Amino acid sequence: MYLAVLRASSASGDPAELLTRHRVSADFAWKPGDVYGPGSVMTTAGFSVTMAAEDSHDGLMATVRGWLSAHQPLSAYLSAVE
Repeated sequence: MYLAVLRASSASGDPAELLTRHRVSADFAWKPGDVYGPGSVMTTAGFSVTMAAEDSHDGLMATVRGWLSAHQPLSAYLSAVE
């Protein structure tokens, strides 16, 4: 199984608002101060999204290209953010 995951994080921002605006469902989203694991606190905001899960490399690449095309405004936004 081949997987492609998009993970984005920043020192600030609202991942829930960004995901809602771009109609993307995250596997996991967090913001600064969120607790994860015993004694660990997130210092950034961000999210993880599974873009593709395929049985072949060619299938993975085709699905990732389709995902990026379908979510082009999000891709453009993330490319422009520093």
